[in-house]
Amino acid sequence: MKSKIDLSGMWEFCLDGDKKGMEQEFYNRHFSDTIALPGTTSEAKKGGRREKREIGYLTEPYHFEGYAWYGREVEVKDYQPGDQVILKLERTRKSYVWIDGVFVGSRESFCTSHIYDLTAYLMQGRGHLSVMISNVDYKAPGGHMTSPDTQTNWNGILGEISLRVYRGVRLKDVFAESCWKKRQLKIAVNAAVDDKISQFYAKLAVSLCKKGESVDWFCESVPVQLTAGANEITHTFDLKGQNEPEGWNEYTPVLYEMRVEISGETSGGTYADEKKICIGFRDLTTDERSFYLNGQPLLLRGKHDGMIFPLTGYAPMDVQSWEKVFLTAKDYGINHYRFHTCCPPEAAFVAADEVGMYLEPELPFWGTIAAEGEPEYDKTRQEFLKQEGYDILREYGNHPSFLLFSLGNELWGNPKVLDEILGDYKAVDRRHWYVQGSNNFQFVPTVLVNDDFFCGVRFSKERLFRGSYAMCDAPQGHVQVKRPEMEYSYDDKIRPAQKAEMESGVGEIEIQFGTGTKKVKAEGKEELIPHIPVVSHEIGQYETYPDYREIEKYTGVLVPENLKIFKERLEQAGMVHMAQKFFQASGKLAVQCYKRELETAFKSRELAGFQILDLQDFTGQGTALVGILNAFMENKGLITADDWRSFCSDCVLMLSFPSFVYEEGMKFSYRILFSNMNPTELKDARIVVTMQNKVTGERMRNETERMHFTQTRLSEYADGTFRIPECGVPQVYEVHVEIEGSSIENSYEIYAFPKCHSKLGDVVNILRQKADTLPVITDRYEELKRAVAEGRKVLFFGTGIRDAYAMIGTYCTDFWCYPMFASISESMNRPKPVGTMGLYIRSEHPALAEFVTEEYETPQWWDIVTEEKNAILDGTDIEPIVWVIDNFARNHRLGLIYEAKVDNGSVLFCQPDLLHKDEIAAKWLFYSLYQYAASERFVPEQTMEPGQIEKMYG
Repeated sequence: MKSKIDLSGMWEFCLDGDKKGMEQEFYNRHFSDTIALPGTTSEAKKGGRREKREIGYLTEPYHFEGYAWYGREVEVKDYQPGDQVILKLERTRKSYVWIDGVFVGSRESFCTSHIYDLTAYLMQGRGHLSVMISNVDYKAPGGHMTSPDTQTNWNGILGEISLRVYRGVRLKDVFAESCWKKRQLKIAVNAAVDDKISQFYAKLAVSLCKKGESVDWFCESVPVQLTAGANEITHTFDLKGQNEPEGWNEYTPVLYEMRVEISGETSGGTYADEKKICIGFRDLTTDERSFYLNGQPLLLRGKHDGMIFPLTGYAPMDVQSWEKVFLTAKDYGINHYRFHTCCPPEAAFVAADEVGMYLEPELPFWGTIAAEGEPEYDKTRQEFLKQEGYDILREYGNHPSFLLFSLGNELWGNPKVLDEILGDYKAVDRRHWYVQGSNNFQFVPTVLVNDDFFCGVRFSKERLFRGSYAMCDAPQGHVQVKRPEMEYSYDDKIRPAQKAEMESGVGEIEIQFGTGTKKVKAEGKEELIPHIPVVSHEIGQYETYPDYREIEKYTGVLVPENLKIFKERLEQAGMVHMAQKFFQASGKLAVQCYKRELETAFKSRELAGFQILDLQDFTGQGTALVGILNAFMENKGLITADDWRSFCSDCVLMLSFPSFVYEEGMKFSYRILFSNMNPTELKDARIVVTMQNKVTGERMRNETERMHFTQTRLSEYADGTFRIPECGVPQVYEVHVEIEGSSIENSYEIYAFPKCHSKLGDVVNILRQKADTLPVITDRYEELKRAVAEGRKVLFFGTGIRDAYAMIGTYCTDFWCYPMFASISESMNRPKPVGTMGLYIRSEHPALAEFVTEEYETPQWWDIVTEEKNAILDGTDIEPIVWVIDNFARNHRLGLIYEAKVDNGSVLFCQPDLLHKDEIAAKWLFYSLYQYAASERFVPEQTMEPGQIEKMYG
C-alpha cells in the first residue's frame, strides 16, 4: 500500500427521511449541517427528539430511519496516474457512493466492510465524495444487526473510514489456513494488477513471526507471474524442520504475525504491496460426541450475544472494548460466544484471538429458507444472505477465534436448501465448524449431511436437553417442574438406549417464532439419534426483578424508559419500597436455577457444549432481565465470579444427590463427579467432602485416596454418605467438595428437620380441642367468620380462595419475561406462564422462628409453594410475611403467608394447604406458624375489612 488517508472527522450532512434525495440529486449538493464520523445520527442527536416511551426495549430518543447523506472533499496528495484508490467504510448499512456526482456503486452488507474502487472516478486524485446511507428497505430483516431489541437500527458509518492508495498491484484478500498437525500453511492470494500493466514477474514472500517477537520464525518466497486484472495465487508452505508452531486455544492463544508481500519490477518501475494478518495454528475435528481442537477435547461453555451496548446503540469498533467484554466473560467461566443473528466487527475477532475466546457468528436472519417454487421462497433475500456468508468468511475467516458458523436462528423451510448452502460454504472454506442454524425446526429437528454439530433444545417433544422452556413450548424443563435435586442428566434424552417411532405424516403446527407465532408444516419421521456433537441452545433464561438503581447508568443514546415505566407502575401499586428486596430475592433464586441447569449440562457426557441465555441482561423482547450481569456486563451483586465458576468453568467438581431436604437420622448420600477439560494434570491430590452446620460449626469429613486427575469430559469417583445428626430445631448444612490444594471447589446447602412422628391431621384435631384461648385452625371461611367475630386468633389456610383473587404457585422463577410469552401463549390459545419470580421472605419474622429459611426461596419451599394458590392483595396495605414476587408487567401484591386484623379477631393467613401435606418441611412450617399464632407476639399491624375477606374466601 502506497498510503492511507483517514477520512474520520467532520462531514457535511443531511437527513432525508422522505427518501427524496436520489431523485432530487442530493449527491450533487453541499449541505450546511455537519456530523462527526465515525458515528451515528443518534449519537449526533440529528432529527427531532421523539417523546414516545418504548416499553418492550430501550428507547432511542433520536431514532431515525430513512436516507442520510454524508459528503466531503477528498484528495490524494501524492496521487500518480495509475494509482488504485480504494474507499473503505468498515461498518454501515446500505451504502451508495458518488464522486463529483458520478455514481460509483452500492453495497448492502450488514456485517462486513463496504469497499469501493474509486480509481476510475477520482480524477487527478481529488473530488467530492457523497455517501448515502439507508437503514430501510433491506433485502433481509437483519436479525439482531438491526433490531431495536439489541443494537438498534442505527444510521451512520462506524470504524475505519479511509482511502487506501496502491501503486500497480494490490493484495485484495489473503486466505490463510494453518494446519497444526501437518505443520503446513496454505495460502490463497487475490492480487489486483493495474490494467495498464500487461504482465510482470514477481515474488510472493511469506514470513511468520511470533506475535510480540521481532525475529522471523519462518520466511519463504515463490516466483509468480501476474497479469492485468485479478490474479489468484495459491501455495502450501511446509513448516516441517522449522521450530514447532505452538497451537492456538483458550489456554495458550499463541498468535503468529504473517506478512505476505508481493513485489516485482517492470519497465514502469517497481510495484509492491503487503498485508499483515495474525493467524493461529489449529486443527478442528469431531467424533459423534465431541469437539477436538488440536487433538484435545473441547467443551463449549458458551453465551448468547446480541451485541447489546446501551451507551452507543451499536457494537464497539475497538479492540480494547472487546477485550474487556471477553475477559469479563472468561472470568465467569465462558469460553465461547454465539452471536445471535449477527456478526461482530473485526475488533471483536482480534480481541478474541488475543484472549482465547471461541466465536460463532451467525447469518443475520431469523425466518424461512425455502426452495424455488415453495410458498415462502424469496430469491433476492436468499441470494443476499448467502453472499453475506461468503463475505463474513472472506473478511474474518483468518482469525483463529472464528471457530463456528451458523446459518441463522430457529430457521424453518427446506432442509435440502440449507444443506446445499452449508456444502457451498465448506467447498470454499473448511476452517470452521458449520451448522444449519440454532434450534432449527424446533419440535421436529433434523441433522443435515453437512452439519458439523447440532444446536437445539430437544430431539422430540419429550426428549428435552435444556432445563427450562416457555409455556407455549411445553412440556417444560426439569428445573421448572421437578423437585430440586442434583442427579439429573440429559444423556438418555440425547442418545436413548432404545429408539421410539415418531408420529408419521405431515401436519401443520403453530410455533413460537421470535416475539410472535408462525404456522409451519412438521413432517414426522423415525426418532432422531444424533451422530455429531450436540450443543444446547439458549439455556437458562431465568428472570430476575429489575434493579432500578441501574437507571442512572444509561447516559448514552438509549434511555431505559421501560425500566422507568416499570418503576412507576410499582409506585402506583404501593410497593416501590420492596423493589430492592424483590430484585435480590428473585436474583438469588435465578442463581440457584442456573446452578442446577449448568451442573446438569456438565453431568451430561453426551453434551458437547451449551450456550447460556444469558450471562448478561437482555434489554429487549419485553425486557428480559435474565443475567447475573447487567446490560453493561457489570456484576449485579447476586453471586461473585469465583462462586459462579465453581459450577461454570473448565473444571467443575460436583456432587450428585437426590434431595436438598432431609429428616434427622437420614443419610445424605452422594456421588462425586468431575468434569475436567483443563489439559493441565493434577497430581497426587485427593477429594475432600465436608458437611458443616452453618450455625454451630459442627463438621463432618470424608476424603478419597490420593490420585491423578487428567483431562476427561466426566469422571465418577467415590460415593459417600453423611448421617444427618439429631437436631432439636431445623438446620442448614453446607456440603463442600474440593480437590485439596487447588482452587477447584463447589458447595451446596441442604436442609435438615427434626422428625415429626404424628400425622399433621392428628395434630390439628388435638389443637382444635384445646381451650378457647388457643388459635382456631381452619380452612373453612364460615368458621373463620365466626372466630373473628368472637375476637379469636385464627390460623387460616386459604385453599378455598376464589379464582379472581388467586395466583397459582410455582417454585421456579419466570422464563425470559412475562410480557412476551404471555402474549405468545394467548395468541396460540395455550396456557399462559405463571409469571412470578419466587419469594421474598421476611426470615426474621417471629412466624418463621421455628422454620429454617433465607430471605429468598430455597428448596425446602418447593413442596410448600408448588401448585398452591397465592392471594392477590391488590388495593390493600398488607405487608406479607412471605411475599410472592410478581413480574413488572402485572405488579400484583401477592401473599403466600400474611396477617391482618379482621373484625374483632386476628388472622394468620397461610395459602398453602399445610393441613394435608405430609412433607417434613411443610409440617415444620405449620408448627412454626401455629407457635406464632398462639403467642403474644401475634398482633397484626394491618387491617382487612370482613367484606374483603368474604370476597376473597367466602
